[in-house]
Amino acid sequence: MFEPELSIQVEAVIAPLCIQKGVLKVLIVKRAISPNEGEWAFPSGLLEYHETFEQAAERLLEHITGLAGGTLKQVQCFSALNRYAEHRVIAQLFSAYFKPSLSANLLVTWQASEAEWVPFSDERLSGLAFDHSGMVAELLKAVQIDTKLGSAVFELLPTKFTLTNLQQGFETILGITLDKRNFRKRTENAVFLKHLNEIKTGQHSDARLFSLNKEALKEHYLNHLKPLL
Repeated sequence: MFEPELSIQVEAVIAPLCIQKGVLKVLIVKRAISPNEGEWAFPSGLLEYHETFEQAAERLLEHITGLAGGTLKQVQCFSALNRYAEHRVIAQLFSAYFKPSLSANLLVTWQASEAEWVPFSDERLSGLAFDHSGMVAELLKAVQIDTKLGSAVFELLPTKFTLTNLQQGFETILGITLDKRNFRKRTENAVFLKHLNEIKTGQHSDARLFSLNKEALKEHYLNHLKPLL
């Protein structure tokens, strides 16, 4: 059987993530260019010849949204034959974790007329352009797995955080409720947390601040928190 010569294009699709006011949110943009102008989608674009996937994702994300400095993670490749009507385009989906201080640097460019951080319950995620709506479930699953294995929650929290911040981060991403006493018992003296000589003053009480010991994270994380998660 004769097969026509196939021209394949490759793109990066980036789903930026942050936690705002205790809610896990993802960034969508309203496209200002064709195809699918005026529709909501994840930031995306084709790779240039000299780029890796990661380099393209960083370039496109900063160019379209102004966001930079987040942590990129490959999620999944999407290669359905009908992704685009006229071309064969293979997509690599990335998550991009942003701390609160970085997520505020949002600045849309000519490729997007609007950009908005939305919760995963937002109805627009079910009607995104291209096949981006079909990526949402895989994205959330990947973020939750990454949280259980130890890195995502720390990439989304401020550099300095309280144990309450940490517990709320896990609960927000995983959609669970953790017992406060058990959580503190397992985390307060964990070797992957650095005790800082700083106190966060609250309305009702003060709380010690912590930061992450990245070197100890992989080795000790699951032993401390796997029974809880």
